[in-house]
Amino acid sequence: MKKTKSIHNIAKFLIISAIFSIFLLSFASYSQAVAPAFTKLQAVSTSAPTALALDARENLYIVSSTQNSLNIYNHNGAYLASLLTLNKPISVAVDAGGRIFIGNAGANNVEVYDGNLNFLFKLGSGNGEFVTPAAITTDNTGNIYVADLKSNIIKIYNPDGSYKSSFGSTGSGDGQFQSPTSIAINEAAGEIIVSDLKVITTSQGITESARIQIFDMNGVFKRTFGSYGQGEGYLIRTMGVDVDGAGSIYVTDSYQNIAQVYDGNGVYLGSIYDEISPMRTPMGIAIGKSNRLFIASLNAERVDVFGVDSYTVMGVSPLVLLFEGQQGGSLQAQNVEVSNTGTGTLNWTASASDSWITLSQTSGSTLPSQAAIINVGINLAGLLAGTYSGTVTVMAESGVTEVVSISLTVTPPPAVLSVNPSSLDYTSLNGSAPSAQTLAIENTGGGTLNWNATSNSGWIALNKYSGTAPDTVTVSVDTAGLSAGTYVGTITVTANGATGSPANIIVTLNVIAYGTINVTTNRAAATFTISGPASYSGSGTSMTATDAPPGTYAIIYGDVIGYITPASQTQTLAGGGSISFTGTYVKKTVVKKNIITGAGPG
Repeated sequence: MKKTKSIHNIAKFLIISAIFSIFLLSFASYSQAVAPAFTKLQAVSTSAPTALALDARENLYIVSSTQNSLNIYNHNGAYLASLLTLNKPISVAVDAGGRIFIGNAGANNVEVYDGNLNFLFKLGSGNGEFVTPAAITTDNTGNIYVADLKSNIIKIYNPDGSYKSSFGSTGSGDGQFQSPTSIAINEAAGEIIVSDLKVITTSQGITESARIQIFDMNGVFKRTFGSYGQGEGYLIRTMGVDVDGAGSIYVTDSYQNIAQVYDGNGVYLGSIYDEISPMRTPMGIAIGKSNRLFIASLNAERVDVFGVDSYTVMGVSPLVLLFEGQQGGSLQAQNVEVSNTGTGTLNWTASASDSWITLSQTSGSTLPSQAAIINVGINLAGLLAGTYSGTVTVMAESGVTEVVSISLTVTPPPAVLSVNPSSLDYTSLNGSAPSAQTLAIENTGGGTLNWNATSNSGWIALNKYSGTAPDTVTVSVDTAGLSAGTYVGTITVTANGATGSPANIIVTLNVIAYGTINVTTNRAAATFTISGPASYSGSGTSMTATDAPPGTYAIIYGDVIGYITPASQTQTLAGGGSISFTGTYVKKTVVKKNIITGAGPG
């Protein structure tokens, strides 16, 4: 018995020593953790951002489930393009090849588009493949990972969109999910990071908690972290997760309106927030290789941007260079500035698309608050007369890219007539006189160019009809006596012996007379939308739109509880005329049934 008791005491001592050692290691790890330094940068204004993603160039992709839209911005927040045909999009990702993946809650699918927003295919079986595709990410081999919020599963697809495998199940245990909200991949560690809302029991009852689970690339559970509670280091409602190149994990907490940062083992490092202009319901999150953190602030109508630790912000200016020179001549170089408004060193490379574009340097390192100058020159040797287009691409080490457009005009030695623009468009609204426009007449060759001009329409007037290039002509239009419609005329410019003569400039005049649309209903709670050449919406018993262009309009009435909705109507509005829509809501009739009960005889 004594020997057994001694063995038990030794075992107990070893266990306590092991626990104490683990505690010391954890404490040492925590004490050495470095809180992230962050700087609030210029936010990107956008309507109700739900989720976001970055591509290899740190272009920003934002989906809005309330707007059914995808909006794309460049790395500095300049608008690029939109996709407006989505069905309640709630997730988005971009792979290394630039393909865009969008999870639609309304169609229960993930749609795939190319970089030009052309539809490619849908994952798996298409519509209905998912219950709620809450989050999407891709790995460096092209595999696609989708977190299905209501199915509590992570589905994996091959690059061609075919189903590959899945992992996870419903539950609050390790490797199980309770509403997985976000997913990210740590390529360096070979790990999949998933946030979910684990169900826990508190003194107030059963509630949703929050946690982060780590899996290997085969979906095998490795570890978890996250303590439920309010304050720094605690999580309440995790909605977005991403990981940076150093393995730090960033988590948005939509309840506390902050982003929390942990190391790869779940040690709390710090929080990211803005006391002056706080995030409101932060959702999706993404960090670029430039160390800039992008957070979708749903109810603040913006994407907040933070520079974390040593970050870079590249600027390139100007983005358009225009050159013009005679064949066989020479041109003066122009400067392109590469600036860095971040806190780290910006390493960059530059390349030209064509051999006739020369660069004074093709790489550099720009310190914080500094700028580098690239001299962009043109080699005209061997170039024939004409217009040339090229580019200079400046790429940061982070992948951030800017493209400078180069336009070169090479002129021949003899006189060449050039008239710009080649067409003029005017619009007269309700009889207003359009502003005059200017034609530039140039000799893009050599020698002297004398020109003459005529017009074939009486409503076109020129301030001069002859001169010597370079010259300008002011062109105005007279709308007196013209009814609504489109008028087309021509200005002809000639120059004896010059190439490019005659030059015909098409002049288009649109005379538009606006009309009036009236809407009347019998219910103050009524709503309606009008579509046609212009779109309108309204509510209540009446509305008038006085700036409607002519054309066919259709009205659709909204539902009012207890009333039968009026049928949609269509009318055609003539220029300067008016149309009226009347929507009569009829109260629904409720039929009451009397139930008679009674005892039988006996």
